[in-house]
Amino acid sequence: MNYLAAPLIALFNQFGFKLKFSILSLLFFIPLLATTWWVVSQQASKINLYQQEIIGHNVVSAISKIERSARLNENVQRSLQQLTQQIKSTNFLNELSVPLNNYQALTSDNADLFTRYEQSLSLRENTAAITGLSRESNPTAFYLADLSVNRLPALVEFLGRTRDLTHSIISNEGFNAQTYTSLVALDKRLEELHLQVNKSTEQLFRVNKVLTKQLKQPVNELLSVLVTYQKALRSQVIEPDNIQWDASQAKDKVNEPVALLNQLSNRIQIELGSQLATSKGASQKSLWLLMGIVVLALLLILLCLIAIYCSIKANVETIKSAASRLGDGDFSQALVINTNDELGDVAESFSQMQSKIDQLLQALTGDVVKLREDTLHIKLLTDDMENNVATQQQNTHSVAQAIGEISESVDVIHTNTENAKSVTAQASEHVTQGQVVIAETSQAIENISKEVNDAAQVINLLAKDSNDIAQFVNVIREIADQT
Repeated sequence: MNYLAAPLIALFNQFGFKLKFSILSLLFFIPLLATTWWVVSQQASKINLYQQEIIGHNVVSAISKIERSARLNENVQRSLQQLTQQIKSTNFLNELSVPLNNYQALTSDNADLFTRYEQSLSLRENTAAITGLSRESNPTAFYLADLSVNRLPALVEFLGRTRDLTHSIISNEGFNAQTYTSLVALDKRLEELHLQVNKSTEQLFRVNKVLTKQLKQPVNELLSVLVTYQKALRSQVIEPDNIQWDASQAKDKVNEPVALLNQLSNRIQIELGSQLATSKGASQKSLWLLMGIVVLALLLILLCLIAIYCSIKANVETIKSAASRLGDGDFSQALVINTNDELGDVAESFSQMQSKIDQLLQALTGDVVKLREDTLHIKLLTDDMENNVATQQQNTHSVAQAIGEISESVDVIHTNTENAKSVTAQASEHVTQGQVVIAETSQAIENISKEVNDAAQVINLLAKDSNDIAQFVNVIREIADQT
C-alpha cells in the first residue's frame, strides 16, 4: 500500500499545509456536493413529475367535461378552445396537438358520438401516459387516476349510449335485429364496467382508509342505482315482448345513475387533484428540508474543517515557536498544547526532549566547571612535575658522576678479578693436589677403619670370653661359698 501511495506522498510533500488541507477539503466536498446535486435533482424531477401529473389531471378533467357536454348535445367549442390553449402553453404536451386537432375536426364536422368518443378516449389515454398520471407510484393516486381517466368516463359514455339507443328504440316503437343486439351488448358492457369500477374502488378503499369513509357511501349508492337501472332496463325493455317504458320514463331512469356518476366523477377528480397537490407539497417540503439539512451540514462541516485547520495550525505554530526558542538556547518555557491527537504526542515528545536536553546541558555545565577545576589542578601538578624534573636532572647528573666513579671502580675490580683469577687457578692446582692427598688419606683411613673393625671383632670375642670366664668364676665362687 505504501508502495502505491509513494508517488502521491512525494507529490504532497512538495505542498504547504494550507494547500494540502484545501485539496483534502475539495476531495471531500466535491463528492458530497455531487451527491447532493443528484439527490436534489431527483427530488426536483419528482416535483416536476407531480406538476406534470397535476396538469395532466386538469387536462383529463377538461376532456371528461367536454365528453359529457357532447353527450348532452351542448356546445363544446369554448371548452375546446380553452383546452387547446392549455395544451399549447405546456411544452411537454405538444405531442397531444395532433390528436387534439383530430378531435376538433370531428367536433366541427359533427361526426357521430362514437367516433368522437374514440378520439377523446385516445386523447385522455395519451395525456395520462405523457404526464405520468397512469404510472403514479402512490397507490391512492393510481387508483383515483384509473377511475378518473378510464373507468368513470367509460361508464358515463356507455350510459349515454344506452340512454340514446333506448330512446331511439322507444321512438321507433320497437326493436330490430341490430338495435336489440346493440342494446344487449351495451347492457353487458355496463355490467363489465360496473365490475371494473367496483374492483377499482375496492382497491382504493383497501389502500386508503380515509377515502373509504368519504367515498364508500356514494360509490355504493351509484353501483346500487346502476344495478337497479340495469334490472329495470332488462325487465322493462330488453326481455318483454312489448316495451314498457315510454321516452320520458327511459330518460328519468337513466338520469339518476348519470347524475350520481357525474357527482362521483367530480369528487374523484377533486380527491385526485388533492392527492397530487399533497404529494407535490410533501416533495417540495422534503426538497426544502433536504436542502436545509444539506446547507446546515455543509456549513457545519465547513466550520469543523476551519476549526480543525485553525487548531492544527495553532498547534504547529506553537511547536514551531518552541523549536525556535530551543534553537536559540531558551529552555525556560515549557511547550503546552491541549490536544489529544498526534500533534499532542509530538508536543509531549518535544517537551521530553527539551527536558532531557536541559538536563544534559546542566550536566554538561557542571562537567565543564569540574573540568576547569581539574585543569587547574593538572596545571599545578604540571608545575610540580617540572620542578621535580629539574631536580631529577640534577640527580641524574650526580648519578652520572657516580656511575663514572663506579665505572672506574669496576675497572679496578676487573683488574683485581683478573688477579683473583690467577690466584684461583693456582689455588685450583693446589686443590687438585689436595684432592689427591685427600684421596690417599681417605684410603689410609679406610684401611685403618678396617683394621679397627677387625680389632673390634677381636675385642668383642674377648668380651664374650670374659663374660664366660666371669660366669665360670661366679660358679666357682658359689661352689666355694657352699663349701
